[in-house]
Amino acid sequence: MGYFLGSYEFSTKKAAKEAAMERLMTIPYGFYSIDSDDGDFLLAVFENHSEYDEMAGCGVAGFQVCPALNPALHESGKGKHIRFQRLDGTEDCFSYNHSLTFPPKGKKECGDRELRYAFRESIRPQIQAFKKRDNERDVPEQLLPCPECECMYEDHNPFHVDHIEPFSYLVDSFMEARQYTPPKSYGKTITRRWAFKPSDKYIEDAFIEHHAKHAKYQFLCSICNIKKGATYFR
Repeated sequence: MGYFLGSYEFSTKKAAKEAAMERLMTIPYGFYSIDSDDGDFLLAVFENHSEYDEMAGCGVAGFQVCPALNPALHESGKGKHIRFQRLDGTEDCFSYNHSLTFPPKGKKECGDRELRYAFRESIRPQIQAFKKRDNERDVPEQLLPCPECECMYEDHNPFHVDHIEPFSYLVDSFMEARQYTPPKSYGKTITRRWAFKPSDKYIEDAFIEHHAKHAKYQFLCSICNIKKGATYFR
């Protein structure tokens, strides 16, 4: 039996925990969206929590790495306090020590959240292509002021690709028009993202075509993008 942290597999719980703790201690204090390498790693740790689904709620936007609440741990540099931010803007903390015991999880039903995440994974190449085209411009749009708050790009508040018409609307209109029955189960990519199984590829392929035809994008700073996600995520 293997123990996973993102795309990395370990033969024992001890090896997985030691590797995770070593990396955790190197992450500077600050906010990390799940689009960043450190944010993706923290999400992989959080996903191992036995109550991840209940705690994550509408979805995770990112993580705030803070000094340990215990002064002794903070002074020794051996501890950190990690909070996560949901897509609706609410926050909470989780115990990474609990996550790294790899506790068993209860069986759960897949629903709307997993369906949306699988659709997001399927259109990832389209988003990457949009970023690439923008980077090739003389003046990339992501280096202009955010159209919502007019702030400029900063390392602690990077710009994200945003769907002008909310992604949830594109999903709803697609499923309503096609009258598809949502899958009852999903696979996961090597980076632990929800994905369609081969048996449901016909749904994925149809949505990829639908998205390419109807999606329109803009760049928003991460703060404005999270606020918009909180408004439209259902």
